[in-house]
Amino acid sequence: MKPKIALRRSIKIRHSAASYACYLLFTFILPACTPQPHAPTKVVRTPAFNSEEFRDGKVYKLIPAESELQIRVYRGGVLARLGHNHIVSSRGIFGKIYRHASIEKSGIVLTLPVESFVVDDDLLRANAGAEFDSTPSASDIADTRKNMLSAALLDAGIYPYIKMRSVKINERNGSVEVQIRISVKSHSQDFNINVEVQEKIDETLVISGNTKLSHADLGLTPFSILGGAIAVKEELDIDFRFIALQIAN
Repeated sequence: MKPKIALRRSIKIRHSAASYACYLLFTFILPACTPQPHAPTKVVRTPAFNSEEFRDGKVYKLIPAESELQIRVYRGGVLARLGHNHIVSSRGIFGKIYRHASIEKSGIVLTLPVESFVVDDDLLRANAGAEFDSTPSASDIADTRKNMLSAALLDAGIYPYIKMRSVKINERNGSVEVQIRISVKSHSQDFNINVEVQEKIDETLVISGNTKLSHADLGLTPFSILGGAIAVKEELDIDFRFIALQIAN
């Protein structure tokens, strides 16, 4: 019987040792080795232009019917041939341009109602080149606009406007660079865009330019079906021409 007692004692000792080792492992060792969550890093951004602080300059009000934004959207995926490239445009942008003698004190504040977006205006497609020589049906156009305004993309019912406000404006080598903050839904991001500025003798101001952005830049996920076989590409080509009339300060 003695050997059995010794065996039991041996088992108890080993079990106790193993339990103590596990205790040390989970209580002291693993927490020290496991990465601990960091407190969120607060991102400090330059405040956007505040029109209420603008003094001693000219104020221009955008003319929506004469101003235009064009966004070229491209088809992708292995079945891209079944889709179309699209031109999304708007003549509904409104806002003001604040021009100071010192360009660094100038500013831009614009609002784009997403319901003003038009998909595949006939004239724009006709002048857009070979990439847009296909002819989407009325149903294709309606479906594209519906998807664009849906909760999956722009969510027009909750977020009816895209906001644009300058952060900085600089002039370098005859070129005007605008740091613009674009807010789409709850996502805001700053971009640097070179623009051409023309002041006409009829007291109108013309600001034009083009840039490339992506859906991701705007916090959006492009439309995709069939596991990505038919999809919208990430990249967006953007052209704009804003015309504004000087008003009383």
